[in-house]
Amino acid sequence: SSGQSGYGSELDLTIDYRPFAHFELSSTLGIFFPGKYFNAYQHEEFGGGFNSTAVGTRIVGTITF
Repeated sequence: SSGQSGYGSELDLTIDYRPFAHFELSSTLGIFFPGKYFNAYQHEEFGGGFNSTAVGTRIVGTITF
C-alpha cells in the first residue's frame, strides 16, 4: 500500500473583490473529485452513487468600520 486513503481530491479557488475602501466581497468555489473509496462505498439505507463530483461555493460580504 502506498499509504493513500483513496478519498479523493479537492480543488479550491478564492477570489477577493475590493471595489472601494471598507467593503470587500470574497467568493470561494470548491470542487471535490471522489476517489476509489467513494466509488465503491455502499450505504445500508441510501445505497451507492457517491461517486459524483461535488461542487460548493460560499460568498461573503464584509463592511468594516
